[in-house]
Amino acid sequence: MKISPDFLSLMSARDLITGEFGISAKEGRILREVIAAYANKDIITVNHVLALREVGSQATNHTLLKKLIKKNLVLSFNDPLDLRIKHLKPSSDTLELFARLSNEFTRCANKKTKSVNVSIARK
Repeated sequence: MKISPDFLSLMSARDLITGEFGISAKEGRILREVIAAYANKDIITVNHVLALREVGSQATNHTLLKKLIKKNLVLSFNDPLDLRIKHLKPSSDTLELFARLSNEFTRCANKKTKSVNVSIARK
């Protein structure tokens, strides 16, 4: 079985996120949900994250979300019409990191480079 060096480089870049921010796989799953909703211009709420049964129970997901907020990876704010509803969005640092990571994936996919610059550490 042949494994592309580009693929391994991409995985190294992806691993940088977990290493740099110290996030678990489950935290990463929730973070991707928040980023995907933001990228699609959808609204994501705390209740949406709590309902992600494939990640964990409501209590587990709430704990994971609180950790992401504490690490300043996810921001929460109240709905202007109903203060009981909390909306979520990625922080500017998270968006910048994922944009750079996305660029590295795109460069590798387009074969413009044989390796990925994994020095996309958080500022």
